[in-house]
Amino acid sequence: MVLGDVVRTLTMGVGGINALAFDGKYLWISQATGFTLQQINPISGAVIRSFAAPDNNCSGLTFDGKYLWSVDWSTGLIYQIDPVSGAVIRSFAAAGVEPNGLAFDGKYLWHSHWSAAIIRQVDPVSGAVLRSFAAPNTLNPECAFDGKYLWVVNTTDDRVYQINPISGAVVNSFATPTTNCTGLTFDGKYLWLSEGILDEIYQISLI
Repeated sequence: MVLGDVVRTLTMGVGGINALAFDGKYLWISQATGFTLQQINPISGAVIRSFAAPDNNCSGLTFDGKYLWSVDWSTGLIYQIDPVSGAVIRSFAAAGVEPNGLAFDGKYLWHSHWSAAIIRQVDPVSGAVLRSFAAPNTLNPECAFDGKYLWVVNTTDDRVYQINPISGAVVNSFATPTTNCTGLTFDGKYLWLSEGILDEIYQISLI
């Protein structure tokens, strides 16, 4: 295995996947057509839990160790969500237009943008922007954090970028296994990448 190799593929058949997160044991997806958030077994792909998304265009998901967070690109809101009941605990406006991906770095949220080539670090309590830098390109539907680096999937050139979260410098990159990749998350060892039309989720090697 080398960086970017596909370890496992899950074919979901849920009618479109817009975002992806990992909660320490299970994957979460944002379903595009039914407007639901679904907890998924990462081995079998079986749906464990499902509830309505806060809005109809959930374009980013992450997990902070206790709560799910989602961002809706059309409303521009970031939502904190109870992962058991699906209840929205609170929400605040994201900076800029068409916010997309979400990641959690252990303390702060990060979000990318669809039409703007920028990545922002955000205080999840106040919503204040703490840091921002240029993304490798526009059309960044999702991002992830691996404990040291940010990862961003870009659909302009169909690549995943490893990014220094302090400087914004690109450390490495690899081609996505297919086009139209919409979600990205990290499980402690592997990246997971979702595709929005084929409804597939790929486990990706970082070695």
